[in-house]
Amino acid sequence: IGFNLPDESRHQEPCCGTHLHNTADIQNFVIISCRTSSTGVKSIRALTGDAATKAREHGINICSEILAFQENLDENCDNLSAGSIDEMRKRIARWKSVINEPNFPYILSQELAEILDTYQQQIKVTDRSVQKRNIEEQLEAAIEEQRDLPFLVHMLKSDAKSKVSLMKAAKKIPKPSLILILGDDELKGKAIVPEHLATSDFNAESWMRPIIACTGGSGSAPRGQKSTLHYNLKAVKIKSISDVDSALQSVVQIAKKYLAITDN
Repeated sequence: IGFNLPDESRHQEPCCGTHLHNTADIQNFVIISCRTSSTGVKSIRALTGDAATKAREHGINICSEILAFQENLDENCDNLSAGSIDEMRKRIARWKSVINEPNFPYILSQELAEILDTYQQQIKVTDRSVQKRNIEEQLEAAIEEQRDLPFLVHMLKSDAKSKVSLMKAAKKIPKPSLILILGDDELKGKAIVPEHLATSDFNAESWMRPIIACTGGSGSAPRGQKSTLHYNLKAVKIKSISDVDSALQSVVQIAKKYLAITDN
């Protein structure tokens, strides 16, 4: 192809087609990719004819599925379980894979990608709320179950790494408490002993020692706090839940010993 430039010179370069006698020969047309091959240059791929029709119909069907999903998400947002959230994540991952297929309409793929990103963020927020509610319910049940004991020892379980504040949870318990939380094979915990009950033999740090010993983890007091009153188990990967259960039994026996509790 060639064309005249303003300085009256002529610019010519090879044309790689495709050429048509009439644009009506194209029939249907859909762009399936648009890439920057070099600075200021866009490389566009498109389908025509029956292939374009099929690609567009497929795109419309996927679009309908994704938009219908929003209604389902809005209606059930407050009642989702961890299992249903995982299923939703799998569906979103599948749709993302579909819209990235080579023959998927390009413009539609860009729009649907933004919608799916929004869904993911919404599900992430919902998941945090579900995990928090689940942890709160577990803690309330443990408090009720151990209400007649002068201490509380319990391991909370989450489906993933939890961002629940153990400090906030422990503040609900007006007695010595050692709380662990397990999620995604990662364990962390907190021990709190009121100052009037803390001694050299029984305090927050010494109470946590059996857990630290069995996990190979480490701990420290929160900044500005005494380790005898507040002691945290830092997040640690565990290999055996049974070892942690055994360590918890030791923790219970320690509390019974120093808080003068006898087994009937």
